[in-house]
Amino acid sequence: MVRESLSFFKSKKQFNYVLDLCAGCAVVGIEFSLSKTVQFIDFIEQQEEFIPHINKNLLNHNIQNANVYNLDFSKCNDYKKYDLILMNPPYFDSAAHRASPNAKKNKCRLITKEKAKQLLQSIEGSLNEKAHLCIVIPKQSFWSELLMSSSLIELERVVRDKVVVLIFKNE
Repeated sequence: MVRESLSFFKSKKQFNYVLDLCAGCAVVGIEFSLSKTVQFIDFIEQQEEFIPHINKNLLNHNIQNANVYNLDFSKCNDYKKYDLILMNPPYFDSAAHRASPNAKKNKCRLITKEKAKQLLQSIEGSLNEKAHLCIVIPKQSFWSELLMSSSLIELERVVRDKVVVLIFKNE
């Protein structure tokens, strides 16, 4: 589904700066890098245990124009401006959903609405003029409401089963 959604960018062949935010094992950013000309790609993941997996995946796919950061997601605008940000963020409101007994799972699944707002503000500050955000979220998520209240303009929405991929443009 993400691959299908990224076809939205088929007319644009080159991106100077791309960020895979909330990277996990970097699958989305790597998939995008293999299908497009990407000058530089950064991966930001807050869970330290994923960093070796990202590095291994980059090595396996011979992607050398990448930087990997183990940071809190809200720090993304401390580095540079991006032409495209790819993101599969923590998607459950920690105040409304039961936490897992596994603390590591909670870190990548749960986020407060306030922290999500801060993250979205950080993303808006990280996008170049006319840049794009591609975000993967569950169909029933508070993220939709947050995104609609942002300064970003929705360009495309792909819905399948319980997942939505939204593409926004920064004006």
